[in-house]
Amino acid sequence: MIIRKITPKEHIEVRKMQTIAFSGSGDFDLSETNVDKFTEGYESAIGVFDDNGKICSSVYLIPYEIRFNENTVKMGGIGGVATLPEERNKGYIKELFKYCFTEMFKNEQIFSVLYPFSNVYYRQFGYEWCIKN
Repeated sequence: MIIRKITPKEHIEVRKMQTIAFSGSGDFDLSETNVDKFTEGYESAIGVFDDNGKICSSVYLIPYEIRFNENTVKMGGIGGVATLPEERNKGYIKELFKYCFTEMFKNEQIFSVLYPFSNVYYRQFGYEWCIKN
């Protein structure tokens, strides 16, 4: 398993994987001719690759700034967490979060936010419900 930032071309594969993981739809026929549309945002994407170079899981780690105690502080926004169905339950997301937390520490991002599909699932990575309606 290799975890690293992805290249613009690999972002097309990430977007395809997200379409599968999130049961979405997408027209990737134009990805060859309209590369900019499909590679936009690749800078924030991190992927898990198997030993054959296949992307199996990915996440976006997006830099933000937020206000805390009247100060502007750095925050790492987590989004697009996805794993191919056949690659689930192999610990890829756990390893992606370890990678992201290391990067956030290096970048002095003292907060991290995500909008989870399940609070219980993301609690295992240290996230907790912090906003009450």
